[in-house]
Amino acid sequence: MRTSVAVDPSGSAVSRATSTTVYAPPDEKLLDLELRGQESARNAFVRDLKLALLFVLLFQLLILPRFVRLSDATQTNRTNLDTLKTQSNATHELRTVLESLQSVLKRGAVLTSKHLANTAEQMHQQTSRLDSEIRELRNSAAPGPAPSRPNMIVQTTRAAEIRLLSDLPPEQTRQVASNDPQVFRAAISPIVRTKIIQPAFADLNSQLISLLRQPFAVGRQRVESVLEAQNRNLKSAGTDPDSIRRQLSAEQDRLNDIRFIMPESDLWWATVQSKEGFFDQQNVSSRNVTDELQRQLSRLNHENAATETKIAALLHDTEANQEMLQAQMKKLEETMQTAQDALADEAKPFKLLAIPLRDAVLYFPVAIALVWAYLTCEYAALGTRVRRLREAYSRLGYGPAALKLYFAPVPGTTTVSASVAALLFALPIAICLLSAHRIQRSVALNSAAPGTLYLLAEILLFGCFLVSLLSATRVALSFRQ
Repeated sequence: MRTSVAVDPSGSAVSRATSTTVYAPPDEKLLDLELRGQESARNAFVRDLKLALLFVLLFQLLILPRFVRLSDATQTNRTNLDTLKTQSNATHELRTVLESLQSVLKRGAVLTSKHLANTAEQMHQQTSRLDSEIRELRNSAAPGPAPSRPNMIVQTTRAAEIRLLSDLPPEQTRQVASNDPQVFRAAISPIVRTKIIQPAFADLNSQLISLLRQPFAVGRQRVESVLEAQNRNLKSAGTDPDSIRRQLSAEQDRLNDIRFIMPESDLWWATVQSKEGFFDQQNVSSRNVTDELQRQLSRLNHENAATETKIAALLHDTEANQEMLQAQMKKLEETMQTAQDALADEAKPFKLLAIPLRDAVLYFPVAIALVWAYLTCEYAALGTRVRRLREAYSRLGYGPAALKLYFAPVPGTTTVSASVAALLFALPIAICLLSAHRIQRSVALNSAAPGTLYLLAEILLFGCFLVSLLSATRVALSFRQ
């Protein structure tokens, strides 16, 4: 029921009609319903805006920076770990070839020593055979009854045994058979040197090349191949490839200079026959062959030991570098595990939404644009609804003061609320730009960042800002009419 009230000049109010029931026009009822709908829409918009701002600010200030920092730390640690693994593998490969080179030296020294022992034994057998040949030669030249004629088998055996003196000219044969020590020594020394001593030393030096020098050169080439292929990784690991090359080259030169040298004097070698041997009777020698060869073998072993010491020092440095790399790798793995645990804790709330945290961070700028596009649509619809209601109530005779009272809670009806609304729709532009920039600068997320979607999101947010600004301006201007 509506009551008509009149005001008299004195200012007292007099009721013109009492107890009269009058119903509001249908149009006004519809407007009241529309007004309540507008209030409901306004409350929904304000609620959605608050939730969106809360979510965006929390994600922007708390989740995104921490996730990016932990992801970058994890990626950096993973990169460093891969680098350390590469350096460790290079160091292990170098260590393997150096150990192989060391084993080559040891094996070569052992085989050379065995071959030298065999050479001494062979020389012993040759001098023994030579002693027998000299004895037989002298027996055949001595006067006396003719020896019995041996059978063909004995002749064949002796012919096979007599090899060292079989091709001598008659004059030298008589000198070898002579009982004069000086004549005998002058004749027998060249035979011993050319047929026993020189071949033995030539064979020793040949074996020295094949058993030691060449294998070391092959092993050194393997080491240099590893140094060439892993040069950068080894330098990063603290190894000096150039120094290793120089040391191995010096050791190769040292081995190249090692050889068995036959003494110039003919008095150094000696037979190990019994005292009845002709060499001892004639006092041809003063030393033992084995002793001389052992002395030269000792010199060879000394040189080998020096080279092995150098390689052992290189191995020690390489092992130290590898242990250091292993310690760094272990520390990095622990740091990575800590960062991964922290990331797992950050991702727990998002598991309820079945959204990986990494994807939530990567598409956060796009989500901002979509949310604000929805809010912009809400605000534009609310602004249109408010303007139409204002015009309808204005046609019914409601004044500006009453209309402002009705629609005061709506953002944009006043200059202050319009300015606040504009700022609220400009804020996501800055947040989107900042978050996209931070993600694209991340070493861990840059490659997966959807740059095109970020650009489209920025364009959409600028469009939303313009639409919201236009809507707020129209609402504000409509209440100034």
